[in-house]
Amino acid sequence: MSLFPDYQLAPEHPFPAAIRHAVAAYEKVSALGSPVVVAGDSVGGGVAAALILAAA
Repeated sequence: MSLFPDYQLAPEHPFPAAIRHAVAAYEKVSALGSPVVVAGDSVGGGVAAALILAAA
């Protein structure tokens, strides 16, 4: 299964809206019991790194 969520962007949704959105998506996917791979590039890489820290 693949999931590519669109996170909320600034300035309409200020920090940390994108992180909260990514964490919510991660929690829903991880609840399915399958292994989860988190990746991103550019700003998505920063969101991915923040997600890993939030999930730890």
